[in-house]
Amino acid sequence: MQEENIINQSNVEQAQPVELSNLNVQDSNETELKTKAIIKRNNFGIFLALLPVSLFLSLGAIFAFDAPGSENSLPTIIFAYSPLLYIPFYMVSIILSWILFKMKQYKFAIFASYLPFLNVIGFAVGLMLVMFVCGGSFVCR
Repeated sequence: MQEENIINQSNVEQAQPVELSNLNVQDSNETELKTKAIIKRNNFGIFLALLPVSLFLSLGAIFAFDAPGSENSLPTIIFAYSPLLYIPFYMVSIILSWILFKMKQYKFAIFASYLPFLNVIGFAVGLMLVMFVCGGSFVCR
């Protein structure tokens, strides 16, 4: 009788890890699907919508260096190059986020998909510096 209890207990103990491993597989699949949705939303939703805006701002960025001495002004450089570098940052973001996703580095993949925000932040900071520090002039000393 006691041997049957030991055998039954060992069967129960062996069955539990199998169930837990199934739960881990389900959690992993759920995490993978959520990460994939976030990456797709970022790469092909938010930042694709900002692409025409970046192209429009890039046209005006070339005129930021018309004033003599503006090529040495750090706020002007930040302001002008942020929209110009948006497309390369966007492409690197897409490639890097999918590579990290395939390597199952989900947190880093999501972080990489937010990479184009650096250009948006850079443009805003450059604009603020030109407007408030330089007094609206592209030549700032």
